[in-house]
Amino acid sequence: MGNTREWRVLLTCPDLAAATPVADYLNLPDCPAFVAPVPPSFNLTPTAAVLVPAEFLPRAQHIWSTANILGDLTEGELEFIVTGKLPGTLSGSHKHDDAA
Repeated sequence: MGNTREWRVLLTCPDLAAATPVADYLNLPDCPAFVAPVPPSFNLTPTAAVLVPAEFLPRAQHIWSTANILGDLTEGELEFIVTGKLPGTLSGSHKHDDAA
């Protein structure tokens, strides 16, 4: 049989929407990561986990700790990580009307 990779939990999040930007951020510097749903329980524990290969766990911890050096990421930072666009920028062409 082929080698199977052992995946470790880097962190857990309240939902998939919160975990996805973390995995995307880790993938930018070539640190493999993906989001896995965690079955919900009666005590409202996190329902998503960010997983990385066991051999990448120290690297992922370092990358994530430096990303969070100034505190929690803002909504704008998370939006940029997910979409690659600065918050408030329009996705389509913007027509300027300079009527007085």
